Amino acid sequence: MRRVYMRCVLDKVLTRRSIGVVLFLCAVVPALFPTTLTIAGGTTPENIVAAIDGDLSTYSRYDVGFNIDPVLRKLVYGGATFNMWLFRFGIGAFFSAFNEGGVKYAPGFSGSVGIEAPGVISVYVEYGLNPFPHLSSDSEVHADYGKLEAAIWLPHIRPRFIMQRKSLTVEPAGNYFLDDSLVRYQVLLDIFFKTSPFLITLGAGTETLHKISKPLPTAAPSVRRKETETASTFASLEVSWNIYPAWTLFLNVEAPLSSQGETALFKAAVGLKIALSDFFE
Repeated sequence: MRRVYMRCVLDKVLTRRSIGVVLFLCAVVPALFPTTLTIAGGTTPENIVAAIDGDLSTYSRYDVGFNIDPVLRKLVYGGATFNMWLFRFGIGAFFSAFNEGGVKYAPGFSGSVGIEAPGVISVYVEYGLNPFPHLSSDSEVHADYGKLEAAIWLPHIRPRFIMQRKSLTVEPAGNYFLDDSLVRYQVLLDIFFKTSPFLITLGAGTETLHKISKPLPTAAPSVRRKETETASTFASLEVSWNIYPAWTLFLNVEAPLSSQGETALFKAAVGLKIALSDFFE
């Protein structure tokens, strides 16, 4: 009982520290680099976001953030992206913490490569994984994710395609082996005008979230295998409104059109982006 209590306390401490690190960076980074602060919340835990990003130089950018992911759980991430002529490459790190049969964590690294010609076309691939599965004291934790994004700029519109894949396995997690995975395809259309403060993004896509809990061979007979799958088709709307030079308000809505298996959730989030370098002038 004491061990379970200590793990719960540690999980709370990790969560608070994760949020604290982001808030601390939000406070100190504006003095070093031009920075944008993004904060958001909404109808599901996935809509909780705190992030900062900005320019390191004319040819490089950075980002640091915290969010709650349906597969990777409580996630702190950071990285830098560099542009050299038409080529783009990035390096980063992430830290995932969760309570699955006790406190677990998965620190890892990420990288991206691509081609980016602003105003014309961009294509990039990103991949991240934790190379140290044995760091959690009583379990092996494997976490990885991948993303492909492509965009083409046309007059007043920008079509985009995004493909994402995420997975998390924990061996063991209490009385279970856990295996969660998500695959998501999305098509987006950004609509913008030079003289308008609004940016509108229309989208649609499909998503499959698969969760498996397999009992350990030593588990009691009452411990049963659990498997759920949610396959859904959805439509999305994003509206960004530049209400003041340093302030941008945004609203994101994602509504399921159809679903199989578990019921897909309606998601909505509202947030604010603040250009801190302009705000403090």
